[in-house]
Amino acid sequence: MKFTLALRGTTLFLSIAALVAVAGCITVESSTVADPDHRSIPVITTTSVADGGKLLVDGINGRVTVSRDPTLSKLEVSAEFHCGGATQAESNDRVKRTRLIAERTADGAIRVHAQFPALQSGAAHSPSDSANLDIRAARLDGIEIATTNGRIKVEGFAGELKARTSNGGIRINGHSGPVLLQTSNGAIDARNIGTPAELETSNGTVEAQLASGQDGPVSVRTSNGGVRLELPVSWSGHVEAETSNGRVNLEGGGRSKNIALEKAHGTMDIDGAGKSKASILSSNGNVRVTALAAPAQSAPTTTPPK
Repeated sequence: MKFTLALRGTTLFLSIAALVAVAGCITVESSTVADPDHRSIPVITTTSVADGGKLLVDGINGRVTVSRDPTLSKLEVSAEFHCGGATQAESNDRVKRTRLIAERTADGAIRVHAQFPALQSGAAHSPSDSANLDIRAARLDGIEIATTNGRIKVEGFAGELKARTSNGGIRINGHSGPVLLQTSNGAIDARNIGTPAELETSNGTVEAQLASGQDGPVSVRTSNGGVRLELPVSWSGHVEAETSNGRVNLEGGGRSKNIALEKAHGTMDIDGAGKSKASILSSNGNVRVTALAAPAQSAPTTTPPK
């Protein structure tokens, strides 16, 4: 093997041996850094508590799913745990000692969370600790979910809903009551939801549909992603939509007036008795707001005289 050096038109050929002789010695070191945090095999556990009241879910890593099952007499929780550790043996031992807790608070709410044992190093938890929580209940009076890394899914309940995650999408399918949804990185998909509704993500699209009969305010914010919002026949008031990079499209369903539409900004008023406001803002993405048309009224029928 030879190296070629071009010096002012003169080409020199130096062998590896010559280079070693000049440099004295060349040492090449390679090292493999082992992952200091082993991950355990999953452990699945379940628990239950009397149904009813407000649900509070505290999570760090892992998805949270809350679904309605009218056949249940108790709130049921299933959890899949993973734990980390300095060794595989420590990880496996910690996951066996992890507890799933569903308990009543002093004010009657149901609090669900995972309790991880400390590491041998003294740290309270490992970055690999996670709990995927699946919760089913027949009746809840409100839901509040907070997790750091994991997606959230809720369907079929009423009352105030608050769902927050730093990394993960949020999906809501049917919720009657005020809704507050926040994620830093993830899409929001909220169908048949109540009002007031506040939906916010830093990175992700937002698909939102208000349930029939809703007439309260709506606020949608995203930094990077498009927005699609559908307003029911029951909703009326002022709509304002804006995007920095994209296009705004407003469809009034035959009920709109005072429409002012530019490429990236638009406003319109939807006829009706209400005076709500829908505010939509995106930094990068298209925005579409659709107000459903009122159903056509059929002409009255008359019975001819006999």
